[in-house]
Amino acid sequence: MTPQNNGYPVAKLLEELCGNEFDKFSTTILSEIYLKELASYARVAGKLEELVSFLMSGLKQQNYTRAFDWNCGSLIQHVAPEVVLAQIPREGNERTALYESIGLTWCLGEFGRRNQVLVEFLEDVVANSKSSESWWRAAYALEKLGLVDAVSYLKSALRSQGLPDLATCLTNLGNERYRIGLLLHSKLDNLHAQILPKAKEVLCSMSSKPLEHIGAAWVIGRFRYVDLEVEKALRYLLHSENYEIKFYVLQAIRDIGSIHFLKDLVQLLDDSDPLLRKMAAQGLGKIDHHSSVEALRSRLIKEELPQVLSAITQAIYDLTHYAHRQSMFTRRTIGANENGMITDEADKWYVNPDIYHIFSESQDPVVDP
Repeated sequence: MTPQNNGYPVAKLLEELCGNEFDKFSTTILSEIYLKELASYARVAGKLEELVSFLMSGLKQQNYTRAFDWNCGSLIQHVAPEVVLAQIPREGNERTALYESIGLTWCLGEFGRRNQVLVEFLEDVVANSKSSESWWRAAYALEKLGLVDAVSYLKSALRSQGLPDLATCLTNLGNERYRIGLLLHSKLDNLHAQILPKAKEVLCSMSSKPLEHIGAAWVIGRFRYVDLEVEKALRYLLHSENYEIKFYVLQAIRDIGSIHFLKDLVQLLDDSDPLLRKMAAQGLGKIDHHSSVEALRSRLIKEELPQVLSAITQAIYDLTHYAHRQSMFTRRTIGANENGMITDEADKWYVNPDIYHIFSESQDPVVDP
């Protein structure tokens, strides 16, 4: 679903929401720019805290739509953290209900606050959420706060909660828990024989469901795998009308860092969506080519948003600083680094991922079952 505005007056929507009328909010994913305007209008009208209370009450009921959940997160991120945290119970069924909200778990990471109440809530989501997507987003929120590496944290959690078998993981790429399961199962003999071929099959199939395309793109990006068919599929899906597919495909392209996507990333530097511009800049920062630097410098003059400017300047620095360029070359030469596929002093690959678990166990955060 693509974010929309539809020219709907923010004053009218605020009146509806404060009157417990959620039809518009529940059926259409609204753009972040529109929701930021709504939050600002509610603040000026003195109704922001009332609005947040109504939205959080809706999340506690657990009978909301995906659009409602998404919109809540996008709007709440523009509210003072203290106002939102005050609506999170310390215990009980209402707290448990909030574990399932993908919008809330995502926006808590956007606050950038290492508040104890906030951190404990996100940790509880990873430990207890039934929703794989909330489980996933909570870990990435903790990563944004600089507290964990999200994938390592999720690996540790899944080992504690129960690792599904490889066959089940391969047939459920649309589920975040099973994607992490694939990483835990990955080793040299099954990576190229089973995991990457399955991800490629799902990615290239136009009959795959949106969540399957998203999962396959994430796996492809994680292992930085690309061939002609994968390149063609990623480029096709990059123009999907489904915003989530477009986001995760761009993330995969960014992580792969292939010069074959240079023109695509340059075009996206001028996209109207700031998040996509930011990811495009990050992707260009991994492509060591003079055209990358030229495009980034050109956009630097026109860009106004701080988060995008930060990504552009970092990308330029990475491409023009000698040590960073050498580090980037080394990472691309070695390739994907997952589980047992770590090098020893002789530059050999370990085949058994158990060795990885032995070395990493002491570093992974402990998640209580």
